[in-house]
Amino acid sequence: MSDAYLIMIAEDVKDLLNAGEFSMSFTAERAYAPSSRLEELKDLKVWVVPKGEQITPVSRTGNNVVYTVDVAVQKQARTVADCDPLMRLTEEIADYLDRRELPSVSGAVWVGTTRRPIFRPEDLYERHLFTAVVTLSYRLVRWAPQT
Repeated sequence: MSDAYLIMIAEDVKDLLNAGEFSMSFTAERAYAPSSRLEELKDLKVWVVPKGEQITPVSRTGNNVVYTVDVAVQKQARTVADCDPLMRLTEEIADYLDRRELPSVSGAVWVGTTRRPIFRPEDLYERHLFTAVVTLSYRLVRWAPQT
């Protein structure tokens, strides 16, 4: 059942982003393997990708599960003027999702956001592609089924 929670969290993040207002217009898409074909990245793409889970015990019958989801921002870019708005958008996304409640996963609590690195310089150097990833973490306590 844990994968179902991760999928639901990723879907909620996508839906929240699509309902938000940002400085640049986009439609977030949920994906497992976002496109890396440059011709598809001429327009701004925002991807929501289920990333992982970490399970630690909270009691004899319960576990703390921290689910992580990546939000990737990608667009072809060559100059500072191309990259600055994308950097702002990435920060807006991180700020927008900070402490925001997920509509479909009752009990899931936002526990943190990571932006490391802030963007991927190798993508800019090698492919003229701006790529930034916001990693979101949500905690959910899961209890073992009663037998």
